[in-house]
Amino acid sequence: MLPESLLGCLSAFEVCFTAPSYQRFLVLARGWLVCIGKHTVTGVMRAAGVAEQDVSGYHRFFSRGVWDPQEVGFVVLRMALHLVPDGVPVAMTLDDTLARHTGKHIASAGMHRDPLLSTGAKPFFHFGHRWVVLAIVVTMPWGKRLSLPVLTRLYRSQIEGYCQRWSLEETFGWVKSRLGFEDPHNRAEPAVHRTAPMALWCYSLPVIWYAQ
Repeated sequence: MLPESLLGCLSAFEVCFTAPSYQRFLVLARGWLVCIGKHTVTGVMRAAGVAEQDVSGYHRFFSRGVWDPQEVGFVVLRMALHLVPDGVPVAMTLDDTLARHTGKHIASAGMHRDPLLSTGAKPFFHFGHRWVVLAIVVTMPWGKRLSLPVLTRLYRSQIEGYCQRWSLEETFGWVKSRLGFEDPHNRAEPAVHRTAPMALWCYSLPVIWYAQ
């Protein structure tokens, strides 16, 4: 069960969707946050308590829906900036992370150097998606600095020159282990550009809600 005040924060995203898509977004966001298993569309629907509904409409939300992930990201960005005190410079982190996948029908995937398994002497490559993520750094009341993902891009080569990267590396670890960043296996390219950002936004939103 999620607090009503947290669910109320989702109303800021209504402008990004048509009315039917917004209702599906609410269901998916709620299910994504409480899902403790694989974060597939079916698993998220089950966690949201709507497993009996037609799953195809929720798949189409990601693969064919008329909405732009960057518009959703800008809403998250504006919400995150409210947590930065007036007069304090905005700190941002930029990093890339590999979402590993298997299967013959994963759209837009390719072979990428795996930074966790590679060494200086022997590089290791893995099939999947490489995501470039821009995050806003916020300081929580107890002093912990968190990087809140806001904008994402699918990329196909390694990014050089990291900025304040460690807090974002912690974020990547969390969304991969708890929010199913690597779970969806999409055959449609538009769905690729939407499901992974959903996991990242579902990390940022509870932090924003808590810190307000």
